[in-house]
Amino acid sequence: MTELRNGEGLSLVTSAATKGLRYVLILWQSNGTGGSDSMITGLIIQMVVILLPVCALLGAALLHRANRERKKIRRPVSEKLLRPPGETLRRKLEELDERLFLFSSMLLTSTSVAGVMANQELAHSRSIEAVAYHPGVLLLIFISFYSIWKMFRLLKRRIAFLLGLSGELAVGEELNKLMLDGCRVFHDFPGGDDWNIDHIIVAPGGVFAVETKARSKRALLKDQPDHKVEYNGEILIFPDGWTAKPLNQAERNALQLAIFLKKATGEESPVIPVVVLPGWYVTAKPNTRTKVFNPKMVRKLVVESRPVISAAQMQRICFQIEQKCRDVEF
Repeated sequence: MTELRNGEGLSLVTSAATKGLRYVLILWQSNGTGGSDSMITGLIIQMVVILLPVCALLGAALLHRANRERKKIRRPVSEKLLRPPGETLRRKLEELDERLFLFSSMLLTSTSVAGVMANQELAHSRSIEAVAYHPGVLLLIFISFYSIWKMFRLLKRRIAFLLGLSGELAVGEELNKLMLDGCRVFHDFPGGDDWNIDHIIVAPGGVFAVETKARSKRALLKDQPDHKVEYNGEILIFPDGWTAKPLNQAERNALQLAIFLKKATGEESPVIPVVVLPGWYVTAKPNTRTKVFNPKMVRKLVVESRPVISAAQMQRICFQIEQKCRDVEF
């Protein structure tokens, strides 16, 4: 089978949809107005008119993806790239947007077809009750509300993902400055199927597993600051509540990273868990196992830490981490 060139698949589907729509419109105009057969034919034609553009759009998208995957195109750069900040969240957003498109298409189709069916039933029976209890209309209304419910849940997740991605990008930009001090910085370390480490800093003072938490600020009383968070060594106390989840997550990530480096290098590597809160003024208890900072204060922790690993060990650690983080196609 001859491969389609760029854009040919979309043009082909669009052309077919246009011709089909023109044919359906001709049938619709030539359709009579009397008899039940005429009413059924009119209903079918109206449904086709509504569904054809949606099906054409979905078909074009699927055909374009299949054609792109089938082609053997050589990339200008064959080497995979290092992960940028927030790569995991970016991929999740892509998947979520595809699901949003699916449910929005379902909503558009179900509401349109339900309207057509209700109009035809009303014209035939002249009864609102017949329309209200029509099985097909009820099913399509259920699909419409189900689509709305799913879209609402997906949009809430999308807002949370966008907030997290913005936080990781902001922290990553600040941490990258540490490379001027001789440190190595990696982003979005893929630890497993269900967890990752937002940032890893490798420095003479140790390996720092950084967990970024972007948290929105809420309006409080006029005499209460809404930008300060307190860390007492066990929990994070925000103006509108407290939590220990970021601390526990950072400690788990640091432990898993230490285990990974031990197996990969054969050496013990000191891993320090760090929680970074972009945009917050942090007051923290000193000498805690897990460190909590504003992004701009991380440099002081890293640069002023007492050297505990050699340059050779740093190189071995960076090599193993880089192998895991270098998986982004050009």
